[in-house]
Amino acid sequence: MTLGDKTSSSGRTGNALLDLLDRRLLDDGASLYSLIDGAKFSRLGRMVSAQNGSIEFFSLLGEAAATDAVYAGPILIRHKTREQCALLLKLMSEQDSAGFMSLIVSAQPLTDILKRLVWLTEVRHEDGTEWVMRFYDPLILPHWLAVLEHRQRQQALSGTLQWLFTDVRGDNQSVDVGSVDLAPLSETRPMLLMEQQCDDLMKATMPYIVMHQLCGDNPQALDAIPGTQRYDFFYQQLESAKKLDVVAPGDVKMFCLLATMFGPEFSKHQLVSTAVQGADRDNSFTERVLAWTPEQWNLFEKELSPV
Repeated sequence: MTLGDKTSSSGRTGNALLDLLDRRLLDDGASLYSLIDGAKFSRLGRMVSAQNGSIEFFSLLGEAAATDAVYAGPILIRHKTREQCALLLKLMSEQDSAGFMSLIVSAQPLTDILKRLVWLTEVRHEDGTEWVMRFYDPLILPHWLAVLEHRQRQQALSGTLQWLFTDVRGDNQSVDVGSVDLAPLSETRPMLLMEQQCDDLMKATMPYIVMHQLCGDNPQALDAIPGTQRYDFFYQQLESAKKLDVVAPGDVKMFCLLATMFGPEFSKHQLVSTAVQGADRDNSFTERVLAWTPEQWNLFEKELSPV
């Protein structure tokens, strides 16, 4: 199983993802599905209700899910007319489709695909706690796959022939699984993730958390950074913050906010170095930054402004 071909989606519609679809698999009888994070696409319910019998719709929350919560969770849609499905083309034409949907090609019976995906929505930490794994969010998907051990990847991808998604850099990706033996599920318990796996996954997804926080305060906070560069930008800033021992959540947020305002090299300025070195339990990095005088802010902005 490998991460297969990729093609840049810059300047193209979401339909370009279909360029990586191996139609020979469909001709041999495989089915085409879209896996959707309903929490990130609130209009799905209205779009689905208007469809005819060309699709089959399934919630991965299980039978216990409240009716009004179905569309806010993970949803699998089987497209009976495959890549010609009108709903599929509408979904992929949505401006932010890369952020809420991926495609799956599988020749396995529908009941088996559903059973495996439902099983994957819950994981167990080695401390015994259980929680929902948002692998169905296409932004989380590649990071989740990367932290899985070989056996876990087999269990996650078994029965899948292709898994298509658009990555954080705007490139269309295909996980080509090929022919692998079906891996049985441990039906009596969720997949176990060790502490290091959880830590690695948290580190990989932290840029999304910071971006969400900044946009929650100001929807235009990220406008100066091209969309396909934002993940790498914030990943690098988080690494810089860690090296400077800026680790408290509020301080990390302030650090990244300054980076969006003054550029990725802002932390090399003497004012920032002083704020970092002087931070302690009673006087945080954020508090020291907010204590800068108007003159210091003016100097900071002047010295960091492009020539």
